[in-house]
Amino acid sequence: MIRRRFRSIIATGAAALVGAMVAPGAPSASAAPPNATTTVRCESDSSGKPPPGGWYHGESASYLYDRRFREGPILSKEQLGRYTPQAIAYWKDWDDSGRDALLIATYVSGGADDRAKIIAVDANTPHRLLGWVMVDKRSAGEMPTHAGGMAIGGGHLFLSGPQESDSIRHYALADVRNALQQKGSISPKGADRKVYGQSFMTVDGNKLYAGRFNLGSRDWMHRYTIKDDGRLETDPTPGGNGKMRYEVPKGTQGVAKAGNTMFFSTSLGRNVRSNFYATDAGETNLDKARPHCFRGPSKSQGIAIDAARNRLFLNYESGSHKFDDRAGDPARNIIRGAHIAKLEDVTSVPGGTLKLGTLQAKKLTDTDKEDEIVVSVEGAPICVKGQRRQVPEASEAQAGQAARDRRHRPVHGQRAGQRHRTRQPAGQPPRQPRDREADPGSEEGNPRVRRGQGGLSTELRGELNRRSAAVIRQNPRRRPRRCPRSTPGDGW
Repeated sequence: MIRRRFRSIIATGAAALVGAMVAPGAPSASAAPPNATTTVRCESDSSGKPPPGGWYHGESASYLYDRRFREGPILSKEQLGRYTPQAIAYWKDWDDSGRDALLIATYVSGGADDRAKIIAVDANTPHRLLGWVMVDKRSAGEMPTHAGGMAIGGGHLFLSGPQESDSIRHYALADVRNALQQKGSISPKGADRKVYGQSFMTVDGNKLYAGRFNLGSRDWMHRYTIKDDGRLETDPTPGGNGKMRYEVPKGTQGVAKAGNTMFFSTSLGRNVRSNFYATDAGETNLDKARPHCFRGPSKSQGIAIDAARNRLFLNYESGSHKFDDRAGDPARNIIRGAHIAKLEDVTSVPGGTLKLGTLQAKKLTDTDKEDEIVVSVEGAPICVKGQRRQVPEASEAQAGQAARDRRHRPVHGQRAGQRHRTRQPAGQPPRQPRDREADPGSEEGNPRVRRGQGGLSTELRGELNRRSAAVIRQNPRRRPRRCPRSTPGDGW
């Protein structure tokens, strides 16, 4: 695997984003969309060709995506002929037989029966349908759910309420199981829960996270505690002075939480690539949550976690009749189901926030006191910032050997193989050779990171420059180039 360099996320000051889509009846004064103080730049480097092996339709989304995801459970073209997939939820041992199900919530287009449909597929076997269930409405004249948010927790299934209602409904999981086996229908329990947003949701333990989709800017996701009877209680902030809420990226369609990582999927249209984010779940401010982001295929939707098998599922709606080859304007990528990645592959996504000296956002510090920093990660061509050039890293053994070779290199007037000796002043004992591996001026005994002017020793700087030149001669396409400027806004 060829490793490349990756442009990360650049902090360039405050940028207020506008154009928020606010559902009718939603609070406005305290729910204004957050202001972005950094530019989240998602890694977009790709081959420009179909992915290796053509494992999904269309042009490759990005190198990072293709290396991490693979095909998962899919739906038939007939199932997608009327319904459009949205949210997903993972259900371990759904029928007490050891089988795991992936629930896919869909909404309908046209027809007399406008109820949403939840389709259950085997989470471990592609093409294996387990059943489906229709979602009843409370009254005939009620608008159906768009099914954008769905989650399982505390013995309940939570689903977005009627469109534009900003409410969440819950269903007894036992009722869902019975209805799936009989291909029947389910009805909500208790009263609807009015929330800030229900466009996407997830459950982690006894906490439910639900937020609002916003096409024009970032928005908010709130956290709730699940009660035994399925009621949701709004969590306060740690100080108790407000509601516990998180900033979410522009165009968020799906969310999931695994350990200390929060994942977001965003989509802004059928002809553009989606974005996949991994952030620090302990930080509510997206700018401070160390967001890592890369491009994915178009029309991504919900996310689900299988913690027992260390897997993440990412769903797509592009396989629907509204976006596939049956549509007049098909999506960039047509995917009839979900893709799967190992959790460790998406929680360790390279990248981060570059904190740029005097250009940084308030309260962010640059420990090296430099205005130009380059982070070396995989996925994109080598990038040059000012005087800092990214070069292939030499191992500690190689760096140590290169340093020893130069110390023993013949000088002018000296025969090859003859060691250079320094005259010692009379009356002083001979100098002992310096142990580079235990140099107190280095970090962990590594001379490559010795502090000082320039950050590297002169001898090692020369060695790294030679290595860089050698790599460029072997592969001219990796020649360093200037990093492009970025513009405020998520997902550029």
